[in-house]
Amino acid sequence: MLGIAMAGCDSIKDVRSEPGTAVPVQMAVLDGTIMGLGAKRALYLDSGIALEGHERERYFFGSVEIDTVPFSFGAVPEGTPYNFTVTRQPYGKVCTIANGSGTVGASGPRPSVTCVDDPDIQRFTISGTTNSTVANLPGAAVILTTEEGIERIELNGATSFTFQTRAFNAPIINPSNPAASQFLWDVTATYTDGGRTYNCRVANGTGANPTANVTNVVVQACTFPVMGTVQYSAPGGGPAQAMGNGGVTLELRKLGAADPPANSAVTFTDFGGTSATPITLWPEMQSYSGAAYDIVVAQDPEGQKCIVRTFAPSITAPALTGGLTAVSGAMQGSTLWLSAPPTSAASSSHTWNPNGVAVRCRALPAAEKVLTGVYQRIVRNTADPPAITTRQFLALFDDGTFLFASHGNASSHTSTGVEHGFYDYDPVAGTLEFTLFTDSSILGGRSAEPFSLSNTPGFTGTVSSDAGGTALASNVVKAGNTLTLSFVGPIATAAGSPDVTSTWVMTEPKWTSMQMAGAWISADHRRLFVFNFDDTTGIHAGVNGPANLQDGCFVFDDKSASSGYYTRRGGSTGCMTTTAGYASGFSTIDNAGRLGAVYPQGYFGRFPGSQSAADGRPPSPNLFEVQAGTPELLVVQRTVNGTPADAPQQFLRAQIN
Repeated sequence: MLGIAMAGCDSIKDVRSEPGTAVPVQMAVLDGTIMGLGAKRALYLDSGIALEGHERERYFFGSVEIDTVPFSFGAVPEGTPYNFTVTRQPYGKVCTIANGSGTVGASGPRPSVTCVDDPDIQRFTISGTTNSTVANLPGAAVILTTEEGIERIELNGATSFTFQTRAFNAPIINPSNPAASQFLWDVTATYTDGGRTYNCRVANGTGANPTANVTNVVVQACTFPVMGTVQYSAPGGGPAQAMGNGGVTLELRKLGAADPPANSAVTFTDFGGTSATPITLWPEMQSYSGAAYDIVVAQDPEGQKCIVRTFAPSITAPALTGGLTAVSGAMQGSTLWLSAPPTSAASSSHTWNPNGVAVRCRALPAAEKVLTGVYQRIVRNTADPPAITTRQFLALFDDGTFLFASHGNASSHTSTGVEHGFYDYDPVAGTLEFTLFTDSSILGGRSAEPFSLSNTPGFTGTVSSDAGGTALASNVVKAGNTLTLSFVGPIATAAGSPDVTSTWVMTEPKWTSMQMAGAWISADHRRLFVFNFDDTTGIHAGVNGPANLQDGCFVFDDKSASSGYYTRRGGSTGCMTTTAGYASGFSTIDNAGRLGAVYPQGYFGRFPGSQSAADGRPPSPNLFEVQAGTPELLVVQRTVNGTPADAPQQFLRAQIN
């Protein structure tokens, strides 16, 4: 037995030892919390750990939304001792560390930093007042937002308020950008009714780096009047008229996500107001995020036609290459924006324009002065194949109104725009006068090669004025499906500048009965759509809410069909060279001449499916059907992956007279 035992021991000794593998170092995250730190001025911490690859000093910011934020120094080997210290305090705060020393991975409380106001830095209170009407609104509150957080005070009938958060005067680090280091503060006010939060106007509600207590914040109002003018627009040399029987009725209608107020119809039986002394159209309107409505004429005066335009006069047009400026880049079609009231009654881009509503009416034209139909002008260069450089579309309606759309293949699409107003045709004199009240084109000034009506030689007036702007065409010849216009006048502004002539030959777009090809108009005369059969381009323009324009290339299984699906080509494809021997070279356009155009949330007034996805892929297919009738009816509807979305949109076949 002993021998067996000894043999067993020898067998164990004979086992060969393999090379050993080091056990991986166990890591743990070294982290903690910071309370009371603002979102703008950094706190610098040193972990006290001297390890290769470990950044021992790091800086952290707080958050406006929450008081306590986490901080982390990443993964560190377990068992490593740490000892936190503050290496640089944020201006205006004193921060201290609790549980700052310990061992990574050990049990026990985590490091925590608490920051409080530095007693050596003088701070100032922010306070203000309001009136009893505002103070007693349901859920009325004032909100102060600073780098140190958001403070809310419920008014509950109180007409004065003082915030606990106090501001200070911070040193300016970069004089060329003082706001980067200043202490900024902003006071807003809201109330809640029916589950919706409404905005109020606050005067003196923003500031930076105060040097004394702020006491003049005033919450002025939470409902607002919509002001404007209702005027007669006489053609050149024509007499003014009184308003026709029945008056004009305006109504607010839905154009996106926002539901207009109930019973919004208002009727005016007399003309009144000027831009200097406007009249009240709607006395009390509420403001909330996304509030935007379409102002429509629900009823015209007897024997007259009325149109609506809105204008935000305080907007500065964008500066463009070459010193070009917008003719009236603030034009917003018929959209009433009530999203965000500024600190005064001034208007602002795409959020607020209740003081710029203009209603203009004109007598219906006599039968011999009526023009109808859509004409287009296609300009091509001399390339091989020739590319389209400019496309212009003029819709003339039997009620004396017109809609003009232009898309030029210029950089930044500066030669794009929509214009709307009245026309006055004199077949004896051979003249056609256009009075513009909406003009979203960017290119300003007059040109011998005009892109828009407001660019034409001899154009006079200001579109945004009470009287509007005027473009006069002479030597007007209407023959068959062709309309020839000549614009004669100076293009320079200096007195005595010579006249130049720009002649347009416009033709009716090619069309075939019971096909989408050709020109279409909306029943309310605020939209046009032209589909060119040969190159498959489609352009839509409207003043149905925002002045808007979309231009793209459309693909069909059979473009000669009376019904089916169409799809817009991807945003980066443009319109390729076609069998017709020319190319347009256009890509996605979805504006009305303004750079960075903005539309109301959920806006559904574009031509269905005319937009491309942001990444360039084409959108879902869209339904269309041409229905027989006099005139024919085009019904189009957007889909999402083939499922109908939004309501169908209808267009009537445009017919020249």
